[in-house]
Amino acid sequence: MMDSSEQDGCSAPVADLGTSRASAVPQRRRSNAMTTSEVRFSAAKTGRTSLLEVTTTGRRSVLDRVRGLLFRLGVQIVQVESLVREEGIFERFEIVEDDGAEISRRRAAVIRSAVRKALRARNAQDAAA
Repeated sequence: MMDSSEQDGCSAPVADLGTSRASAVPQRRRSNAMTTSEVRFSAAKTGRTSLLEVTTTGRRSVLDRVRGLLFRLGVQIVQVESLVREEGIFERFEIVEDDGAEISRRRAAVIRSAVRKALRARNAQDAAA
C-alpha cells in the first residue's frame, strides 16, 4: 500500500503540507490606523434610562457620531460619561426614547446595530483617508 505522500508524485510529507499551505495564503491584517469599537447595551435596571457603552481603541471620541445617530433614531441622551484609558476611550450614554419611555429589547437591538454600522463606516472612511 502506498503512503499518501508518495501518491501523485508529491514530495512533501503529509504533515508538512498544512504548514506550507498556510504560509502561501496571505494573512489579513488590520491597519494600525483603523480603530475598532465594542458596543454594549444594558437595559434599564432602575429608572427608565438604558446604558449604551462604546469602547474605542485609539484616542478618537465617537461622541459626535453617536449623538447625531441617536437624534435621528428618536433617542434622547440623558447623560454622557467619557473616560480616557490606556487602551482607548470608553463612552457611556444614558438614553431614553424621545417621549421618555424605556427602550424595549427589540429597539435596543436596532440601536446597537445602527451604532455598530455607523462606527464601521467611520473606520472605513478613516482607513481610506
